[in-house]
Amino acid sequence: MAATGYSSELTRLRLASTGQPLRAGKLVGRGGQGSVYEASGAGKVSGAGVAIKIYTPEELGRRGMELQVKLHCMISRPPGNPTAGYQHESLAWPTDLVLDSRGHFLGFVMPLMDLSHSAPLHQIINPSERNHQDPASMGLPGWLGAFNEWRRLVRVAANIAASTSSLHKAGYVVGDFNESNIFVTDRGLITIIDSDSMQVLGPNGQLFLCPVGKPEYTAPEVTENVRDRHADEFALAVHVFTLLMEGRHPFSGIWNGRGEKPAQLQLARQGIYCLSEDKQLTLPKRAPDPTVLPTPLRNMFDAAFRAGVSDPAARPSAEQWQRALAELEKQLVDCTVRAQHQYPNHLHTCPWCSRDRTRPKPRTRSQQRPLSPAVPGGSGSRAGTGRVFPLPPAPRTPGHLNASRWIGPPRMPPKRRRWKAAGLIVLGLMLLDVLVENDNDTRSGSVTPTQEIGQIPVEAQASSLALSPDGKRLYVTHNFSSSVSVIDTVTSSVIETVAVGEGPEAIATSPDGGTVYILETVPNTIVSFMETGNNSIIGKVTLPEERGPWGNIAVSPDERHLYVAGHDLLVVIDTQQRSIVQTLPIAADYHNVVIVAPSGQEIYVTNSHSISILDAANGAVAATVPTGDWPTEPALSPDGLKLFVPAFHSSTIDVIDTARREVLTTILLDGAPRGAILSGDGDLLYIPLDGVPTVPVLDAVSGSVIKTITRDQAVDASCSNVCGVLSKDEKILYMSNGSESDTVSMISTE
Repeated sequence: MAATGYSSELTRLRLASTGQPLRAGKLVGRGGQGSVYEASGAGKVSGAGVAIKIYTPEELGRRGMELQVKLHCMISRPPGNPTAGYQHESLAWPTDLVLDSRGHFLGFVMPLMDLSHSAPLHQIINPSERNHQDPASMGLPGWLGAFNEWRRLVRVAANIAASTSSLHKAGYVVGDFNESNIFVTDRGLITIIDSDSMQVLGPNGQLFLCPVGKPEYTAPEVTENVRDRHADEFALAVHVFTLLMEGRHPFSGIWNGRGEKPAQLQLARQGIYCLSEDKQLTLPKRAPDPTVLPTPLRNMFDAAFRAGVSDPAARPSAEQWQRALAELEKQLVDCTVRAQHQYPNHLHTCPWCSRDRTRPKPRTRSQQRPLSPAVPGGSGSRAGTGRVFPLPPAPRTPGHLNASRWIGPPRMPPKRRRWKAAGLIVLGLMLLDVLVENDNDTRSGSVTPTQEIGQIPVEAQASSLALSPDGKRLYVTHNFSSSVSVIDTVTSSVIETVAVGEGPEAIATSPDGGTVYILETVPNTIVSFMETGNNSIIGKVTLPEERGPWGNIAVSPDERHLYVAGHDLLVVIDTQQRSIVQTLPIAADYHNVVIVAPSGQEIYVTNSHSISILDAANGAVAATVPTGDWPTEPALSPDGLKLFVPAFHSSTIDVIDTARREVLTTILLDGAPRGAILSGDGDLLYIPLDGVPTVPVLDAVSGSVIKTITRDQAVDASCSNVCGVLSKDEKILYMSNGSESDTVSMISTE
């Protein structure tokens, strides 16, 4: 279809099956293939609203006929809905084609999700998001904390298995079976989205492939886009494992084997996962005790991740997982000490209580209530589908996110939804085995391990760090105790603990070392000014309400201004007047980090998938450079000519030429980077990885690993903003360890 008149056609649409007119209403999501709108005039689908997905003219011109045939196959042969009896759609499935007034194909209609009662699976899996002290400030629903109950996680896993079984029985393959394509309601029901990307077998044997996928959920035998249900069974086993083991991926953990830890894909191809009998890969210290898994489930994981390497058909089917998880839930008993703890009856003591005695209890604002007994699917369930058990709605806290109705993922925090081959050193290649062989892959190269040399005891939940310019003082925020530790780096001891406002997160020092700036988040977001002479608070600036969440604090080189980015504006604070002097509009997104160029003329702001470059003089956005997904703390070279941008969900570092304002190259990592720490001469990059006790040290020019620092514990996902800094002489790397730790680690870099 030509692009002419494309926009006007959105008000003159009709259903292909009946000719019924409908109109595209409010825009609720936009992606590379097209846009999703609320629909009017299309009736209801199982009690849900209706959404319209309209493909872009470019997408229609490129493969419009293929999409039309594929969608027609899906509409004529829908899978069973295991949750029809609960008026819930377990699949965002196409129900009709959408045509323009001339009968040209434009897209399709599907159920519209109500995200005020739903969250993406990655939020349910992640303990740090479930336990966030102020969920609304992070765009998180207030009921997430209810899913700290293991019974709820078991139920979610069973419901994912049931929906997957329904798809497989109808002959479909999910393909891009990742944690961002599954949504969970506050009752534990699930919906799988992006169904138009699934693999579909046409009536004449034509195979419509799923062209995308995330490596973490891709079966080791898949080297091209052709998949079968056994590839889905690998991804399903990963989902079950991460749900039951508090977000731990089966191929991540502590490497005890010889040499450098292999990449996840290499481990998957060798059948080495963190519960393997050979113990080459083991769970981190803070992970759940694997004895919480009954023997039948352990055997199923072995079949999925070990036997399935040579024989993919040996993996448990989705139906087998659903039955096993339903049986596990029947075996759960309640802890006699803490009502929110449940564990299988083959254990004699509560494993969660045993673990919690060794770490501070996370604070949460969610209040759980007991679950109702599990009930089978209602009479509306289709024959042949699995049994799905809804939970009572999880309680909601005042101030939880009132999400808009949206079929796509929520704005924060975004997750990697596609392989992003463009811009990688292996430009344009999407095959996993090719990516592993990338010359700039940090999983290759020689390794020189070094050791953690000590730990400094501090208050609970050591989070963000800032070093004074003279290197004599290290400042550490503690969100849990609402304080800042002041550490003497000569004696490696805390000399003072300063009480500050509630929920301190980001922290920064002035270039002259006279002032420390602290971002406090509860109940309002405030920037506090602490004089370092006597460590006293000398002023506060309150940031605009309802414009957060707010990221880190950046200080201009001349020390005159502070910059803090919110949801849709950049706040400029005068450090002398201690007041907001300017608010600069920026695109609505999650802006986590701000960096000021050494010249002071440019400001770099991270977005969810890019970096914006602002002119400091007039506040205008001069350029936006695409990056990997969910950039964390970048590092700017001393001359300001290169910006190193780590992307948490892409496991990459984009190297940006700040003069040309484009990505020079992309470095692949074997893990999710928490940030980038650059040596003073700009030659070395230290990259703390999430959930693993290693810090790769990269040559900043070539991107290759020159050594790997090993440490006693891993950085967890609650470590926010700057979680590592180099000492003045760069012989020690100081690292905070997140919500599960009350220490700051000292690691030798020599």
